[in-house]
Amino acid sequence: MALTMRPAGLSSGIDQDRADYTVFCGEWNISRIYEVRGGPEHLRWFWALHFPSKPEGLRTDNRVATLEVAKVEFEASWRQWLAWAKLGEVDRVTRPPTRAAINDGTFAMRPKATIDSETQNRWILGETLDGVTFRMGQPVRIASGSDAGVTGILISLCSLPPDPLFHIETWDGGDRCARQSELVPDATAQWNKSTGKWDY
Repeated sequence: MALTMRPAGLSSGIDQDRADYTVFCGEWNISRIYEVRGGPEHLRWFWALHFPSKPEGLRTDNRVATLEVAKVEFEASWRQWLAWAKLGEVDRVTRPPTRAAINDGTFAMRPKATIDSETQNRWILGETLDGVTFRMGQPVRIASGSDAGVTGILISLCSLPPDPLFHIETWDGGDRCARQSELVPDATAQWNKSTGKWDY
């Protein structure tokens, strides 16, 4: 799925005429690029990526001279993150992992890679995969199992069919993993175009 830039609409007053963009992959807000007022010309544009987790050493923001340079640097970091985000099947999740456990490595989401990075990237970018019902960034509800009733948004595809495993960021800021057979779309969540976020 192609990346798109949309006016962020966050500036007001004296900054209303300032260039300010949100970058989307499908409906997933992944970055912001905006013009900085004041300061030296070689630091006129700021870009930042938004990730649930990232590898150490990956640059996620910078100030540069032009919008074109900001786009190039942003896209290079985005592609590096996509390559790193290759996830594998978890043999069994006995309790939901926390964001801290995922970030500090105490919960390994890729002990046995059963999904290659190219396939993971295709799913992240919105391509439909055989046997995979749900899309990146889709709001879902866990309909069965010990976490029945929990709602959130899909952030990773961890394994492929026959029953794909997904990583879910819950609306309350937690994390869960669930099989496709346990999930249903969350019809209560609505995309808010003006804020670029899900209302739930």
